[in-house]
Amino acid sequence: YGTAQVNGRLLYNDDRDTIVGSAGLDFLGTPGNVPGLEFGVGAQLYTGRTTHRQDLLTLGVGGTVAYAPPQFGGAGVAADFYYSPRVFSLLDAKRLLEGGVRLQYAITPKVDVYLGYQYMRADFDHFGHLTLDKGVRVGFNAQF
Repeated sequence: YGTAQVNGRLLYNDDRDTIVGSAGLDFLGTPGNVPGLEFGVGAQLYTGRTTHRQDLLTLGVGGTVAYAPPQFGGAGVAADFYYSPRVFSLLDAKRLLEGGVRLQYAITPKVDVYLGYQYMRADFDHFGHLTLDKGVRVGFNAQF
């Protein structure tokens, strides 16, 4: 009825003197009456250092949705959103918000390429909110 997915990422942004890593666990499922639709909920653990030597350690909760119906021949759209409230944030960080959208194309059932936009922002004690990353991404996802 569904799958569990473990993921890991590393973001290095030289323009903003930022390095952030994340590891997550998502639970994904598909409703039986809409082919190609997938929903998920999960958590991401973020850690890193940003501009002005601000350290962060946060746990974000959120979800994802993807739609790639069979009639699109492997093409689809996806979006995700994670939020870490103050109660799940440690060190200098007080909150974290991450969101993204992407267009994807399945090369095989387990590998897809994508073009997407990602936005990540965190709130800190002394500096207010800092945009950690925003921009267009080209990449691939592989599941095994």
